[in-house]
Amino acid sequence: MQWSLRAVVLSLLLVTFAGCIGTTEPPGDEASPFLKEDGSIDHDAVAALIGAPIEVEHDHRAPTEPDHNGGVNLELVSWNTLGIKLGEQGFANFVFHEDDDEDLAFVAVDGDTTAGFVIADVSDPANVTVLDSYMMVGNSVQEVRVTADGRYALMNVQDLPGAETAVGTAEGQGCTICLHLFDVSDRTDVRWLDALPVDNIGTHNMHVHTVGDTEYVFYVGQPASYNFPTNLPGNYIGIAEIVTTPTGAKLVKVGEWRDPAVAKIDAGRSFPHDVLVYDHPLTGKPVGYLSYWDGGAVTVDFSDVRNPVTLDVDRTMDGSGALAIHWFMPEPEARADGRVIAWSAPEIGSLESDSGVVRAYDVTDPADIKHLGVWGVPGEMSIPGKYVFSGHTTMPDMERGLLAVSHYHAGVWVLDVTDPAAPKHLAYYMTNGNATHTYDGDIWWKKPNFSPDGFGPNVYQARWKDGQLFVTDRGTGLYVLDYTGPIPGSVLGQ
Repeated sequence: MQWSLRAVVLSLLLVTFAGCIGTTEPPGDEASPFLKEDGSIDHDAVAALIGAPIEVEHDHRAPTEPDHNGGVNLELVSWNTLGIKLGEQGFANFVFHEDDDEDLAFVAVDGDTTAGFVIADVSDPANVTVLDSYMMVGNSVQEVRVTADGRYALMNVQDLPGAETAVGTAEGQGCTICLHLFDVSDRTDVRWLDALPVDNIGTHNMHVHTVGDTEYVFYVGQPASYNFPTNLPGNYIGIAEIVTTPTGAKLVKVGEWRDPAVAKIDAGRSFPHDVLVYDHPLTGKPVGYLSYWDGGAVTVDFSDVRNPVTLDVDRTMDGSGALAIHWFMPEPEARADGRVIAWSAPEIGSLESDSGVVRAYDVTDPADIKHLGVWGVPGEMSIPGKYVFSGHTTMPDMERGLLAVSHYHAGVWVLDVTDPAAPKHLAYYMTNGNATHTYDGDIWWKKPNFSPDGFGPNVYQARWKDGQLFVTDRGTGLYVLDYTGPIPGSVLGQ
């Protein structure tokens, strides 16, 4: 494919601004191209530089495509495949664990026949080092979580509808529809402890949170089919506790949240995709933020884990031709103006009108969600199929007023969210190898979601750490990026 006019213009702009990208201070006596005279960000200048970098019609597997390389205001620090053979397995969600002596990332590894997770030392982001890994016969592993003390890890396994199921069991260490528990106190020797079956096809997502003095695992049940109606068994949030017994730690289910009114909507599929639980910054109560597909963005009071209470549901579709809420996450603290803001991202298989939008909500009162605004990838976007340009997740950096957005084949984006009603993009990056080696080898892709032949880049998750952005790409590994664009400024209160 030849370079498009858009690509040529972008390359010329990059050369023009090469000496001054990534600063909020004027370089010497020169004015920053991203700042106005009053010191505020010139978003028109940023938008002109970025343009509309994603063209819908191109070869989604060709590594030398202009759309698959480079970025603006994000620079590569390192790229690591974490010991995984590319093409046979891929990468999914990850979390950090830090204490005085260690700085770790736990990274989920997906695959067609074997899957698991990797423990990596990320104390030197330029040289990420694998400490240990755990793999099992099974597929559709997207999540790994760690308890606050770092002693236990949890991993999901799910039989994805329509996929060729790996040979496993319905219980025990080989269970392919279970939430698995591990002892990871020795970072170089992961030990399996227990498995909790999750009806009907295993859990897709979970989150660890302390309520009172007890640490719980909140996980999503899953209906056995994506067909409707979706008020089927499996349509719930489960709650489990890690219990120490004479024979070792076990997962014990202690509660559920179900709401038939949310599950029975008529406008599409309605079951929980992800659950995140955080103490509300103003009330201190544990609030669950549930992404419920076309059921909407849902808040739940988990103060009593045995009797959770639905607080509110928002199904606003403004700004996009689809809702499909896949991720719903609050900012961890109240803003300087007293508000608590949350963000959602969709996951959309195909859509002619757009590629989905990131949504902002006011959840100052979690029982009264207020939809504030949206952001979408610039340009004439659509999703021709297999989720190719869909959004996926969001991650706030309140100290700098930024939000990272994982957007599958559209890359990773960084937004200015100082005004949540009108987010504005500041940066993007395409995960495709490194500066000296565009990755042109085999990639793994989720079946059947991204079939028949997958695509790359394919950004799954992004998380901020010490000012840097860690990113997993489904097919190629873990990336560490420096954000070099203008800094909007903290939105935190004093």
